[in-house]
Order: sequence, then C-alpha cells, then structure tokens
Amino acid sequence: MSQEPERAPQLDRMRQLAIDALCEHFANDVIAVEEFERRIDRAHAATTSDALVELLRDLPSGNLPAKSDEARHPSAMSEAGLVRPKEKELVLAVLGGSSRKGRWVPARTNYSVALLGGVALDFREALLSPGVTELQVYALWGGVEIIVPPGLQVESQGVAILGGFDHAADGLQSTDPDAPKHRGISYILVPMKQEGIEVRPIKQMSGGAEFAEVFYDGAKAHKDHVVGGVNNGWKVGMGTLAFERGASTLGQQYLFQKEFEQVIAAAKETGAAEDPIIRQRLAAAWIGLKIMRVNALRMLEHQGADLNREALISKLYWSNWHRDLGKLAMDILGLEGELIEGGPYELTPTQKWYLFSRADTIYAGSNQIQRNIIGERGLGLPKEPR
Repeated sequence: MSQEPERAPQLDRMRQLAIDALCEHFANDVIAVEEFERRIDRAHAATTSDALVELLRDLPSGNLPAKSDEARHPSAMSEAGLVRPKEKELVLAVLGGSSRKGRWVPARTNYSVALLGGVALDFREALLSPGVTELQVYALWGGVEIIVPPGLQVESQGVAILGGFDHAADGLQSTDPDAPKHRGISYILVPMKQEGIEVRPIKQMSGGAEFAEVFYDGAKAHKDHVVGGVNNGWKVGMGTLAFERGASTLGQQYLFQKEFEQVIAAAKETGAAEDPIIRQRLAAAWIGLKIMRVNALRMLEHQGADLNREALISKLYWSNWHRDLGKLAMDILGLEGELIEGGPYELTPTQKWYLFSRADTIYAGSNQIQRNIIGERGLGLPKEPR
C-alpha cells in the first residue's frame, strides 16, 4: 500500500515553521552561514514533514508541532501555523507609556494613539500573520516608536501634531521581501552628501557629539553601492561586526595606552602615586590593558566571519575597564578635577574623557545585553525569558 501524500497547505505550514526555527538558530550563532544556507535549501526542497523534522533534530529544542496538535486545535492556528490574529486592536498611552514587545500577535489593523505619552511597538519577535499588517499612528504631544526586523517591507504614513514623523533605516535593507529571513537583505552604502538625508547631532554632557540621528527621506543609492552582492547583506553585516569586535580593537587599545600613560603622569605629579590604594588600582589597570591586547590577538587567529568567544567578551571587558580608568583619573586629580577650563562649559581633555567613558557600558550594547550574548551564544545557556 502506498503512503498517502501529505496535504500541501499543512506541509507549507510545517516548512515555514522549520525555516523560522533555522533563522532563529542562525541569528543566535548556533549554526554557521554555510550550514544555515544548506538547511534552508533542504527545507524548500522537502516533500514530507519528516524531512523537515530531521533538519532540526540536532539543534537545541529542535522540533516541530505535532500534526495532531493542529488537528485538535484548528481554530488556534492561522494560515502560517501561528495564533490567529485579531482584526483590530488599540494601543493607547495617555500621560504615560504603553508597549508591545517580545512574542506577541499584532492585529491585522493596529491603532496607536499617544496623548502626552509614548507607545513602543517592537515587531522583531512578533508573530505576524500572512499578508499586510496595518498600523494607524496618531501622536498629540507624544510619540510612537515602531521597530521592525531586518528584511520586512514597510510602507509608512502617519500623523503627528506638535511633534514629528520619521521613517529611518540603516545599511541593511530588504531587497527581496519574499525571501526567508536573513536571505533577502542587502548591505548598501548610502552617500551621505545628497538631498533626502538629514543628520541631527546629539550633543552629550562631554561637550562632543559623537552620536547622531540620521533620517532618510527619498535618499538614493546606486546599485554599485551594494557590498557583497544582492541578498547577501546578513553575512556581510556579521563580518563587519566580527571586525568591530576583533581586529579594530587593536587601534582602540593604542588610545587606551596613551590615556593610561597620562594617568600615570598625573599620579606622579600630584603625589597620588605614593598612595598604596592608588598604586594597586594603577597596577590593576595595567594588567587589564595587557589582557585586552592578548584577547585581541587571540581573536585575530580566528578564521571565518562569525563571532568567536573571545570576540563575545571584548565589549564587556574593555568598556568596564575604560570606565574604571576614567574614575581613577578623576580620583587622582582630586578637587582639581572639578574645575573647568573656562566658561560657560569648557572642559579639560581628562574631564571630557571621563564623562564620555560613562557611556561606554551603555552604547553598542549595554553590560546586561553583553552578558546575555555571552551566556546564550558563547556558553549555550537557555535564552532569557521574554
């Protein structure tokens, strides 16, 4: 007796679930780029649910919902194998805040109203239903922030009264909205000196403006500005991140070495070098600087574009070291460190460095985020509950 072929709609649902699971494992560095692409191709070519299950069997918590689960609860499943969404939903913030994040199911039509308050809608882990998800946004002396994952096609319209409305994006752009996650993204270099790009510097308490908001409104990029080929942006982005966490830190450590030498000179000049506690802190700072160099050299030995474990600990280590060195510098200067160069707010180089170092453990991923990355991607611990 021949086996009854599986129904196409059910197989397609299982296929999408398998692809989503593979994308999540790839995003968490459980599988490498080449293995991810190989399994995605096998998922598209699979003709049975058993073949799809086999793709996930060796991965952490690798499984697919049993066919009987869907049969028992057909009303709880949408066309994509997820929870059926509502037709309409209202998110309201009045004199306060309201948010949707983590694993949530957006309605097909979502109304967001901010009246002297703020609404945050994070779609990066949302269970989106097939087709179009519509958002109608209204802000009166308030704001609505919408975050979507890379590769999601977005058409934006909105109304802001006594406020602003912007649609911003970064260098990773969707070039194939119908492709699976991470495969329809391209890495594009956008020329900044053109109409349609507005840069708004964010002035910090250190007096500088190293950060900025960038708004794109009709900006254009030539096809030759695509890096690494069309639909290959995720791989290029991961390679960029690997360089940022790896080889580029050697240049940063040269700056740290110069700052450390300035601290030593200040300790000798003020007499703080005679304090045994200060001497211990200086010795610890010197040891930390050498550890950073050794770790950077270990990262250079790594082959491939993925992030190795040495790279995962880099940001957490150097940011805390640099922040502590800034505090040590101010402690050595004593009351003199409280005096500014002149009015109205002219700071010394050491004061600027100290104030900026307070942001080191926040920008580019806070300490808490870095520890989660180390635990989940480096040590393979269970993901943080959301």
